[in-house]
Amino acid sequence: MFKERDMKKLVNLARLPNNAEISLKMMCDSVARVIKNCTVGVMNCEDRNWNLISFWLTSSEQGKADLKPFRTYFKDSTIELYSGYWQQFLCFCLRILGEEFRYEVKFKSKQRRLLKRLREMVKLEDPTDNELNKIVQKLSVEMITHSD
Repeated sequence: MFKERDMKKLVNLARLPNNAEISLKMMCDSVARVIKNCTVGVMNCEDRNWNLISFWLTSSEQGKADLKPFRTYFKDSTIELYSGYWQQFLCFCLRILGEEFRYEVKFKSKQRRLLKRLREMVKLEDPTDNELNKIVQKLSVEMITHSD
């Protein structure tokens, strides 16, 4: 896919936003909030003694629990690291939106629709954190759970 591509250009497209890229910074802040909320949700399962859920969270097969439970201990630095990866991925997606053909990236129609909605929301509107978090969460779920 990226064979014979200018990797410096691709890396630049995935970089975190600078201070002038306010709309991308808003999105990145939302990603951090959404991932933090998900982490709290996972911890809540343990607090409620919903231990079986952790086996389902680990599974890569729909309808089948894994043999090992999902780990519920996370270092803050690990959450920040993974949040950063997801922020970079979504920055890349937003920066290439409308030019996917140049980079041989194919978004599903729902992914493209959510990316466009997110871009509109952060550029043209003044969304609340809650509104922005909802669209970032929907987009993230769609990016993760799509089927080819």
